[in-house]
Amino acid sequence: MGSHRDERGEPLRVVATDPRVWFAHKLWLSKRMDRDPIKRKRDEAQAQTIGQVVAEHLPHLSFVQDQMRMLPKTVFDEAAPLFSTAGR
Repeated sequence: MGSHRDERGEPLRVVATDPRVWFAHKLWLSKRMDRDPIKRKRDEAQAQTIGQVVAEHLPHLSFVQDQMRMLPKTVFDEAAPLFSTAGR
């Protein structure tokens, strides 16, 4: 992998969602009964996949409440047990 540069040759700044937050959000969506069942199934699969990717390739990212303050407590509490077992 090379580094990516902008038109001035400067390092390209990439802004991306924290994968732990994305995992918790997708898991939350998959539990919503008012969501289309096809989308709920897809959301659950995506949550499991990103949980596994983080566990296997980004083990330095733990799922602890003081780092996940932006999540509602109910969302954090539901995601925490699954995150700890996804690929670990």
